[in-house]
Amino acid sequence: LTQYVTERSAFVATKLNANIEAIKNGAVLVGQTLTTGNVVLLENQNTHKENGLWEVGSEVTNRLPEFPTAQSQDGLTVTTKKPDESGKTVFYLTFTAGRLNVSTERPVEI
Repeated sequence: LTQYVTERSAFVATKLNANIEAIKNGAVLVGQTLTTGNVVLLENQNTHKENGLWEVGSEVTNRLPEFPTAQSQDGLTVTTKKPDESGKTVFYLTFTAGRLNVSTERPVEI
């Protein structure tokens, strides 16, 4: 029996176009100091394949092992411990037309 993960928590989310190489232990994102192992949600990257969940490393930030690509995050609901710049803490991820979209609106199922 295959079990699919549909919910994931993250430490913080940001609407800013973040430099992934700068997101590492000790960096500050949305006023929060990051530590190794924190999970961050990038909502609005200029390169859309960079949207989604990332795990903060001591020197390098990588995709989470269970979600190695933007497409693998399709259908996730992400709850953050700290709000983004708009005060939001619940996000819905959908992968369409080759990009991962992050929204605070629940997708309509047809």
